[in-house]
Amino acid sequence: SCDNEDGINAEYGGFGAPGLLVAAFVAHIISMILLMFLLVLLAKGWGITISQLTDKKIIFGTMITFVLLYFVLYLWHILTNDPESTQYFFHSVPGIIVIILHLLVGLWFFWSILRTMKVVDIPSKKRFFLLLGIFFCLWFLMLPIFAGIAYALEIWWRQKVAEGLVLTSNALGFLYLSLALSKAEELFSVGSVTLLSTDNDGITESYGTQSVQQSHNDTL
Repeated sequence: SCDNEDGINAEYGGFGAPGLLVAAFVAHIISMILLMFLLVLLAKGWGITISQLTDKKIIFGTMITFVLLYFVLYLWHILTNDPESTQYFFHSVPGIIVIILHLLVGLWFFWSILRTMKVVDIPSKKRFFLLLGIFFCLWFLMLPIFAGIAYALEIWWRQKVAEGLVLTSNALGFLYLSLALSKAEELFSVGSVTLLSTDNDGITESYGTQSVQQSHNDTL
């Protein structure tokens, strides 16, 4: 009820219940990190051009490290920031470090998708990776851009506008990814990009459902 909300606001100085704020932040961070690393997995072709990841320990280890770093940086901001300060999180030192980490994952995504596109020959798959790369390279750039926009705003608008923009971009990212994957079921029919098998008669190179038989007898 309104009376309960007024009581909560009055008890915590007009800022609402801190527990709810922390819960919202945790949900936001987890969703953002899951989206970033899902993009890295897709950029590497997982489930589309390869069935298994050779560097999965590195990927999941990095993801866990990012989760811990995000929480440590947030706690750093909470513990060192003056409660009366109007400084926005992404304009503080911990927030700037978060932006740098975000951009580093963006570079990892960009590098991975370039490598995958070099070995993809099927037009539908190439188009999928191209559109994925364009959309989410822009998405990775949105956080620093939104932080810059917020810096130019008046103090009382800064945090609300910036957080609204960030949450909107995350929602659009999930929406685009859901639509792209739901309309591209044929992309997941490939077990590997290149599968080489050798025998006495020849070498068979398989790419999805396409295969080319090269016989050694032709060269003998």
